[in-house]
Amino acid sequence: MPVERCVNDTSGVFFVGALHAYREMVRRLVQYEGRRCLWRVGAGGLILAAIPTMPAGAIVADTYLAGRAPWPVVAAIGVAVVALTTLGTYLWRRQLWLAPVNKRLLTYECLDALPWAVRVLIRPADDLTAAAALRRAKFNPYAFLRIGSPPVDAPDLLVQIMVVRPAAWHGLASDEAQVEDVADVFRGAGIRARVAGIDVFE
Repeated sequence: MPVERCVNDTSGVFFVGALHAYREMVRRLVQYEGRRCLWRVGAGGLILAAIPTMPAGAIVADTYLAGRAPWPVVAAIGVAVVALTTLGTYLWRRQLWLAPVNKRLLTYECLDALPWAVRVLIRPADDLTAAAALRRAKFNPYAFLRIGSPPVDAPDLLVQIMVVRPAAWHGLASDEAQVEDVADVFRGAGIRARVAGIDVFE
């Protein structure tokens, strides 16, 4: 599901749930940008690895030097243990390891100031293909809804997508130009659709 707001406050979320959400965020970001965005996954992994490593390393160093180093050095390392443990707790609670991917994804999917959306009707079997095609073109398919009353002349178009043009990735355009740009995405992907009343056929 798309990111629904720009405030990234994931404190209190269980790690397994956060990891599942993280995989989904990575999947969508790859659809927007391709594999060149995967360095962000590595950056997040380094932050995650640092959470237990920093205080653990300081504790090991303090234990090793306890009987060997002058007391000021041991005391300084003890202070470092406390500081790094506090930092690790902060990173964990805020789950800042999500940030490199999440902040980039929000440039595409932030809906705090929702622009005008293009209404698209497609066949249910095309929903995943359509979402991927729209994201490659840097459009945000932010809502999918199965409708109960399809058009009489297109009874197989049972899924409605609301598509927005992310301000960070597209310049200003008229409503007509935006509709045409979205229609071009479906033409290029060979997906049958009805884009704001315009029929696009395979």
